[in-house]
Amino acid sequence: MARRPQSQELALALGAAYERAGQLEHGGRRSCARCSSAIPTASRRSTSFGSALARQNSRLDEARKLLEHALVLRPMSGEVADSLGWLYVKMGRLDDGERMLVRADRLSPEDPEVLTHLGELYVHRSDRARAVEAYKRALSHKPDEAMRHAIEEQLLLLESGKLAAGPTSR
Repeated sequence: MARRPQSQELALALGAAYERAGQLEHGGRRSCARCSSAIPTASRRSTSFGSALARQNSRLDEARKLLEHALVLRPMSGEVADSLGWLYVKMGRLDDGERMLVRADRLSPEDPEVLTHLGELYVHRSDRARAVEAYKRALSHKPDEAMRHAIEEQLLLLESGKLAAGPTSR
């Protein structure tokens, strides 16, 4: 960063590293703020930081504002719609969450993360059949190993009747 203080990619990478280290408050926000206001990068910055806050269940209202801003900048982005939809689910706004996650699925129909979030939404709604369908679709799109394992675990719990509606850990 010292040699290229205006580098948007470096600032985003540094912000992501702070998040992975659990130090989002320490430097992630400052790193993301270094990015310029160019539309694609501003949207990436808003999506990245908003998603990071949501994953940490931290400052969810700020995360919502960032993700809503990113959606205005990139309305056809499945990634942004997924992030905002999943945040709405975490906030208990299930109708808004479903609207955004269905939109994300239309925009990115082969993204296993979108389908996993849809499955979790349907678990929250106690809609077992739709949850199973979403999880099976997610598996059909070859998620990475960690996601595949988590999906298979959710399916086993659903099929055994041991998964009740309510908050999930992801």
